[in-house]
Amino acid sequence: MVKDSACPNVSDCAFRAYAAWEKQMKDEYDRLLRELKKEDDKLALKQAQEAWLAYRDATFTSYDFMFDIPGNKWCLQRHEDRIGLVRDRALQLRSYYELLRKK
Repeated sequence: MVKDSACPNVSDCAFRAYAAWEKQMKDEYDRLLRELKKEDDKLALKQAQEAWLAYRDATFTSYDFMFDIPGNKWCLQRHEDRIGLVRDRALQLRSYYELLRKK
C-alpha cells in the first residue's frame, strides 16, 4: 500500500497494519499451497488467488473513487476497508489450511 498524499493525517499505524495482514495473507497462501498434494488443486488455488488479487485491486480502486472526499473520516474508512479485506482473505486461507490438516 502506498501512502496516500490526500490523507496526510492518517497514522502510520494503518500502513503497518495493512502490511502485516498482506504478509500474513501471502504466508497463509504459501502454506496452503505447500499442503496441497495434487497439481490440479494447486493450479485451482493459484487461479483463485490471482482472481482474488484482481478483485482486491479493483475494489481498492473503487475505494479511491468513492472516498475521494476531503476529510479524515473518509481516509480512515478507506484504510479500514483495505485492511479488513486483506485480513479476511488471510483468515480465509488459514481456515482452508486448518481444514485440510484435519482430514
